[in-house]
Amino acid sequence: MPHIESANAASEIGLEWTLAALWAEVLRLDRVGMRDNFFDLGGSSILIQTLRVKLEALIGRKVPITDLYEFPTVSALAAHLASS
Repeated sequence: MPHIESANAASEIGLEWTLAALWAEVLRLDRVGMRDNFFDLGGSSILIQTLRVKLEALIGRKVPITDLYEFPTVSALAAHLASS
């Protein structure tokens, strides 16, 4: 199934860029790296709630707040969201 795996990898990369832009907006940064930790960049419990609301509106589904704490980097969260 290389075609499906390639499609999943491509969609995950697109999701990573989308998440990075969203994090940069919420954190008021110029850019965010794929492996930067949300909390190391200045994220807080208030900002993570803002991120969750914007993320849910963007992807059209509920995201448990615990997922944002469990997967605190763009790449980890993108992989998680792409697989679920």
